[in-house]
Amino acid sequence: MFPRVTYGKAFTFDFPLVDFGATDYEDTPVTFAAGDTRVIKDGTAANAANNPVHIEKGIYRLTLTAAEVQAARVTVTVIDQTGPKEWVDASFTFATEGDSAGQFVETDTLHAGAAQAGGANTIQLAATASSLNNYYNDQLCVLPRAGAAEGQARTILSYVGATTTATLKSNWTTNPGVGTPYAIKAGSVDGLSLTGTNTITITINDAVAAAVQGVEVSLYDSANTTLLRQATTDTAGQVVFNLDDGTYAVRQAKTGYQPDTTPETLVVTADAGVTYTGVVFAAVAAASPLCTVSGFAKDASGVTHDGLTISFLGDGPIGLSGAQVTARRIDVVSGPTETNPGWDAGYFEVPLIRLATVRVLAVKMQMDLIITVPDEGSALLTTLTESAK
Repeated sequence: MFPRVTYGKAFTFDFPLVDFGATDYEDTPVTFAAGDTRVIKDGTAANAANNPVHIEKGIYRLTLTAAEVQAARVTVTVIDQTGPKEWVDASFTFATEGDSAGQFVETDTLHAGAAQAGGANTIQLAATASSLNNYYNDQLCVLPRAGAAEGQARTILSYVGATTTATLKSNWTTNPGVGTPYAIKAGSVDGLSLTGTNTITITINDAVAAAVQGVEVSLYDSANTTLLRQATTDTAGQVVFNLDDGTYAVRQAKTGYQPDTTPETLVVTADAGVTYTGVVFAAVAAASPLCTVSGFAKDASGVTHDGLTISFLGDGPIGLSGAQVTARRIDVVSGPTETNPGWDAGYFEVPLIRLATVRVLAVKMQMDLIITVPDEGSALLTTLTESAK
């Protein structure tokens, strides 16, 4: 699962690619050509500035530039444009938060838009806001990106649906104006400004005190429920926030690694530098997209045979498109067997892409069926339900 993607901020993520020429993820990387990697920004496509870089065993890393993330929705496609194809086509879609149109995708966002007006302790929400009086009472109005008004958060005291005007429990430090993007979020931290007078430098080190670059540091309210701000550590392992006095929860995450489930508590009373030992960034093992389908080749009378050919066919990539396997004898002591230990002949297996629709054809076995490969690591062919032809 990918972390939040911030509008207009360079973003790096890791992903697996299935190589047609490999039996599993392998160390030999595929070769990318111009146009293989495309970025689609709100429906407009262009070649990506960068191609993916192979990390290890079929895991690749791609960095999107700040300009490539200037859209409410960004889709990345990695498609081999020249035949024969080296890898299985892949695509990834991200929704950004905090863009100039007030686009937010966090699950705690109740409503987002651009302000029609603002006062010392009021904000007139967009016409799409609720028409019900007091609908947003006790919720948080956040101005994440708004020029001079950037980074403020205030709790709503009352709301008039007819005019979409919210009155706040405390005054803005800088009033929002026409077009200021905002988000209404669940929860409240009244009076908290995210551009406060205290400069807080957070350093993330690993267990041996070495700086950790690329850690996403998320700042939450003291209840650890409302996201206030995020930043990614630089080469020195640091991020900087300007905060009011108060208590905050700090979470850490790094793409491709286990997330931090225990937040740090940050108490702010003045300018300060805080150093945290980063979580043990144990790599998250990527789930294999392949399922090994196996079985025993039998003739019409139920007798197993070595040497029978079973074909696996598909309209699109299935793992080994158009693959044929030959049944063989196996060691019944160490190899897979049926319930009856006498079955030691006619065994076959083939790796197929999970959820692919595959035709299984074996003339001498009088077999012609269509199956959907299960989303599992392995399965017996005899246990799979035939799909409609």
